[in-house]
Amino acid sequence: MINAASRGHLHHILRSRPSLKKLIVFETIDEAMAFEGLCKEAFLFYPWEILPFEAFVGDKEKCASRCRTIHAMLTSTRVTVITSVAGLYQKLLPLDLLSRYILDLVPSTSMGHDFLIKKLSRMGYERVYEARYPGQFAVRGEIVDIFCPTEIRPYRLVFWDKEIESIRFYNPDTQVTASPCNRALIYPLKEILFDESLDFEGLKEHIPVLEFMEKETYPGIERDFPKIYKGYSALTDMADPSWEAFLVTQEDPETIFAEKISLLEKVGESMAEIRPFFHSFPDTSSFIPVLTAPGEMAEPLPAPLSDKELIQRITLWKKQDYSVHFYMDNQGQLNRFKENFSDYLSFLHFHIEPFSGSYLNKETKEVHISEDEVLGRYLEHKNLEYASEIKTSGQITGDLKEGDFIVHVDYGIGIYGGVINETIAGKQGDYVVITYKDTARIFVPVDHLDKIEKYIGDKKHVSVNSLADNAWKKTKSIVKSKIREFAADLLSLQAERKIIEGIEFSEDTPWQKDFEESFIYKATPDQESAVREIKKDMESGKVMERLLCGDVGFGKTEVAIRAAFKAVQDGKQVALLCPTTVLSIQHFRTFKERMAEYPLSIAMLSRLVKPSRVKEIKEELAKGIIDIIIGTHKILMGHVRFKDLGLLIIDEEQRFGVLHKEKLKYEKKNIDTLILSATPIPRTLYMSLTGIMNLSRLETPPKNRHPIRTRAIPFDEALLREIVFREIRRKGQVFFIHNRIKDIESVKQKIDEITGNSLKTDFVHGQMPAREIESKILRFINKESDILLSTTIIENGIDIPNVNTVIVNEADKFGLSQLYQIRGRVGRRETQAYAYLIVPPQMNTIAKERVNALLNFDYLGAGFEIAMRDLELRGAGNIIGKEQSGYMNMIGYDLYRRLLEEIISELQGVPLPETPKITLDLDVPAFLPDEYVEEGARKIEFYKKITGATSDEDLCTIREELEDRYGELPSEAGRLFEIAALRLQAAPCAIHSVEVKNNSARVVFTSQADPAHIFTLVERWGKKISIDASTRQMKVTFSPLGMDGLSFTRELVRDLAKPSS
Repeated sequence: MINAASRGHLHHILRSRPSLKKLIVFETIDEAMAFEGLCKEAFLFYPWEILPFEAFVGDKEKCASRCRTIHAMLTSTRVTVITSVAGLYQKLLPLDLLSRYILDLVPSTSMGHDFLIKKLSRMGYERVYEARYPGQFAVRGEIVDIFCPTEIRPYRLVFWDKEIESIRFYNPDTQVTASPCNRALIYPLKEILFDESLDFEGLKEHIPVLEFMEKETYPGIERDFPKIYKGYSALTDMADPSWEAFLVTQEDPETIFAEKISLLEKVGESMAEIRPFFHSFPDTSSFIPVLTAPGEMAEPLPAPLSDKELIQRITLWKKQDYSVHFYMDNQGQLNRFKENFSDYLSFLHFHIEPFSGSYLNKETKEVHISEDEVLGRYLEHKNLEYASEIKTSGQITGDLKEGDFIVHVDYGIGIYGGVINETIAGKQGDYVVITYKDTARIFVPVDHLDKIEKYIGDKKHVSVNSLADNAWKKTKSIVKSKIREFAADLLSLQAERKIIEGIEFSEDTPWQKDFEESFIYKATPDQESAVREIKKDMESGKVMERLLCGDVGFGKTEVAIRAAFKAVQDGKQVALLCPTTVLSIQHFRTFKERMAEYPLSIAMLSRLVKPSRVKEIKEELAKGIIDIIIGTHKILMGHVRFKDLGLLIIDEEQRFGVLHKEKLKYEKKNIDTLILSATPIPRTLYMSLTGIMNLSRLETPPKNRHPIRTRAIPFDEALLREIVFREIRRKGQVFFIHNRIKDIESVKQKIDEITGNSLKTDFVHGQMPAREIESKILRFINKESDILLSTTIIENGIDIPNVNTVIVNEADKFGLSQLYQIRGRVGRRETQAYAYLIVPPQMNTIAKERVNALLNFDYLGAGFEIAMRDLELRGAGNIIGKEQSGYMNMIGYDLYRRLLEEIISELQGVPLPETPKITLDLDVPAFLPDEYVEEGARKIEFYKKITGATSDEDLCTIREELEDRYGELPSEAGRLFEIAALRLQAAPCAIHSVEVKNNSARVVFTSQADPAHIFTLVERWGKKISIDASTRQMKVTFSPLGMDGLSFTRELVRDLAKPSS
């Protein structure tokens, strides 16, 4: 394995080479990926996997990336390509064919709209209604959206006739356009492309299945690659004499090629169809010189170095006549360094640029030092800069699909039947169809959509309501009373905490600032924002209760560490509560390492700790000797006493019972509480949404982090063998999850059989002695074992960067959040990680939906979506208490949340503001035509936005978004906005409703209307009118109108707005 110092040395050498085109070949793709993180301008060429079940069915992102690299090699005058030996020799499509399917588009490009659609389909893009994810495209009139996986943001193309008029980026979550784009490069997502140049009819003679092929593909199509294409290409074909190529290795190159040939032959024994996809290795290996031979490796520098050690080394290097180069990330780092080493600046060289892999080269007498690595705390620089353009969606509810359960506030739970355009009671418009018991239906007009929501809850026990009885009314009444009791209890606790004087932490000390600046990672904007919010709470003097929600690996621990450090600076103690012993060990090591330079006492309390030490810890806690205690529920025991507890941190709170958490809160009502969660439990989620708990979110994934490739597979010994040995070949390790203790030893024996007893497998479970668990996990961390067979005790928090394959046995028996957490144990660094879910051929519906959800939510930052999907699949369970969970399932999550919010506001004496509901039935067609917005769910989305607008600015923004996504508004859609604007203008005029039909209008005023002003209006109009003032609401009928309903209402509102004389 090439070490970090050698990578740094290599990068320095390559930058000094005069050649414009460079091809750098590493032994493995992981080494290539590590170097790519250092060489930002380079293109990475991924080889295809060679596992039997995914040998040719490529990852769309990787396929597009491969094509992007090939395009750069063919068109760029200056380019660096990085790959592995396997990638060098794999066959590619004929270059002329591949070039025809790489779209290079600019505004004014002449291209038929239909031609582009056909081409995108051939290139492997999926046509959908909205392109939200990589590999999708969408068409709406003259607008084509394309999400190429090589881009962070998708493209939006607007056509005018047969020419591209404009190209812009857009936000895939909001679908709103952003900055303009001068050029769009769209790459194929598959490498089996059919083209008019192929003799398709002739191919059918050799490949009969082509006769029945759909969508230009069929299962196993890649096996017919050699039959479909007479010629092929490879990277070596493009590396002409203008290229400079190198093999980077510590090994004998002949040995490397021999190993690759052996591996290929071994796989070929069971998969002969793979072999035609590779060149013969010896044919082309000789053209690549070896750049890094064993005796020429760069000498790594020890890290970290104290200031004193570094000064000693600089002095020595000066005497030995070395040239010393320091690399800083920014000017601030450079300025701080110069302050500390001002006496040595005259012979040091400084560079503000990314660099990793500090090394010393005795031959050239040069030292190259990354400030982060040598002066930081970690042995290896972790490139975790934030990707500023990537933000996770955070959508809480899913889209409605026909057949879904839907809740109407007044009529109850029914079946969503889509959006139809009908004329009902003489009024044409769009209506949402809901079917109830005995096929009874209601048609909900679009201005009443605030009354409906998708049902989210336990679908196994939900039933459709009847319109013929008052069961729904009774159900709602019961649930409201129970919510009131629940809310009263919550508010009582909150009120007690508010009455109790909280801790007013002081502002940041110099130590706090130094501590935060010493963090080697570059904090994401979300981390910085969360830290500011937490500090503000801590300094307020009020009791803090804040939820920090961030996906696996998004940096929650560092935020918690900074909060803990701040609390300790004021002499307060901190308790970190973990759900498992394993997570306690992980956090204990992290906190100890992070705070090593400061005089703080940190201890762990769990079943791993000897009884004698437990006694000491309790005494030290009571005396205030221990600053930070980390542990499991033992912290909650009544005999554990703190001298001055100031901050409670609860990690992975969904694993704790309600009683555990509430017990500590009731006992310690005056302490600040910070809750960490990657998949927030629903109760916590809606507590945060209703304001009882404050919410901070980490949504920015670390740069160079790859989504975990997730596959559902059968239990197949040959397949599992290949999966395990693929990870071992790249010098990694494997988690194997089996959640039954009674037969875990027999599973270990099976793993040993599968691997031929050639690998070291350890197993752990929760009933083992604590010391044995610790010993085996530490052995695994130290790479003394290859496979860790475990129950779910490793589910939360454990972070071992070298483990990048996880296999979950009987995955159909796990909960969705559990599977998500288990998958998150891998993929914590730049290395591509894999998760394999072993499932039976037949699964029940719920299990199938769980597994499919995990396969679909395979992007970074899906924690919120997982939490809500889990709620859909299994309800709230006992995490909010069985009683409240049952009530929530009776009416659905959204209505439950809405009622909870209303009741909490009412009990707090701050009723939610009510916006007057003005009904305008103006006898004009106003809707979103099907040919303009086709999908019902999107129509509902926009109808809700329009009717919920509270200002002209809101309407303007919604209109711009609609036109941006679907093109120019048709007249019917334009009237929607006119009516919405009139509704806003009518609000101050005391109008309750306007109904226009048959050339007459009936206007109903609210009780706040001024009768004198209305009579003046009547005289001014001089129309034939009638007035009904028999009720508190005055009703005025105008007839005949002599104008359409829109014009009448416009004039009515204008006149009512005039002051009465």
